[in-house]
Amino acid sequence: MLGIKPGEVLEGGQTWIGPAPWIEITPPGPNSQAVISRQRRLGTPVDSATPPLVIYRGLGSVIQDVDGNRYLDFAAGLAAAATGHCHPKVAEAIEAQARTLVHTPGSDVLHPPIVELSEKLAGLLPDEPFDRVLPTSGGREAVSVSIRLAQDYTERRRIIALGKGSPIAATGSTSLTCSEVDRPGWFDAVQPGVEYVPFGSVEVIESQLSRSRLSPDNVAAVLVETIRVEGDCILGEAAFFHELRAWCDTHRILLVCDEIRSGAGRTGKWFAFEHMNILPDIVALGRSLASGMPLGAVLTRAEIADSSADVRAGGIGGNPVCCAAALATVDLINSTFRANAELQGRGLLKRLAEIEDRKRIVGQVRGIGLMCAFDIVSLKTQKPSPATRDRLLRHCFERGLLLRACGTAGILLCPPLCINEAQIDVGLRVLEEALSAAS
Repeated sequence: MLGIKPGEVLEGGQTWIGPAPWIEITPPGPNSQAVISRQRRLGTPVDSATPPLVIYRGLGSVIQDVDGNRYLDFAAGLAAAATGHCHPKVAEAIEAQARTLVHTPGSDVLHPPIVELSEKLAGLLPDEPFDRVLPTSGGREAVSVSIRLAQDYTERRRIIALGKGSPIAATGSTSLTCSEVDRPGWFDAVQPGVEYVPFGSVEVIESQLSRSRLSPDNVAAVLVETIRVEGDCILGEAAFFHELRAWCDTHRILLVCDEIRSGAGRTGKWFAFEHMNILPDIVALGRSLASGMPLGAVLTRAEIADSSADVRAGGIGGNPVCCAAALATVDLINSTFRANAELQGRGLLKRLAEIEDRKRIVGQVRGIGLMCAFDIVSLKTQKPSPATRDRLLRHCFERGLLLRACGTAGILLCPPLCINEAQIDVGLRVLEEALSAAS
């Protein structure tokens, strides 16, 4: 069995789980099965595509289920657990704030953490191009607020959702996703006023607008995931983003970058759009900003934010406990984890490329920082093989490695930013064993 049975290591007053994976009993074990059975009776919604995992606790890049199995987490809670699970500085910040003030509606009442966080976020980039920060309850609300700001500022209503874009649930915003994977069975149930355009080039955008008889002068914003995580996990070309930025400027259209998954240091920079050398008009951040706590934020310019006096977050947007978690998270990302994401990400991508050379079942390794992916293809046809991908994910899960599906037959690797070289090595050894079994 790969991995070393972990011991309990006391570090800085925090009990840490040691190396993983370590499987005590083939998952799901009896305790997990009991919880799953209770869940099914209650009808609590759980994604049927995910492994039958019942988590007891998590520390760093390791999580433990209720049967004592320990898993190496290469999914990081949909990339939200940026600083790892239960980082002591984040936990201490949460506890300290919870002893002072747990809740007040951030849309109505100020408190010091929300102001301090806004100041930190405004100062993330040189020259502070974003001088307005609107805290929200999460990434989905952040994108909804971004769209409303763009509509009010431009006095236009139409939105272009570019590529396999953000899955936005608040105020009908789920329909802004372009991914059939995320909207199975109801891809045609689109929201009026949203134009879905394939990710590719400005010519593609103009061609589709022409077919739809829609003038760019009626478009308020282009919404794009800088890294298209909700789909095939593709990093856009810098040349395309430059072209898109210029096209938006020509038509007075605002460019909105969804950085819910790719922001907060995951790519080695605070924002993925920094790799493209562009500056959007509005940026949406999600729960990775607060290490998984329900918080998001919209970053924009004063002229845009001030054009919409009635746009504000919901009742829990900017919750003081979540803001405290975010303050600790921002400090950790700036001091350590952004650099670690760049360093470990280079090693991870190099190792994946080497695996691709050895395994014909692996196709199109891609990524940047700690946001990497590859496809699983048929040995005979070299076409995507979703069934093989799903078997591979299950095999890795049973051996203590947590991965996530993406796109038609892709596998996404987005471990916490605290991941180290030894953990990446063990995780990729488990992955390669699974690939050998599937070949």
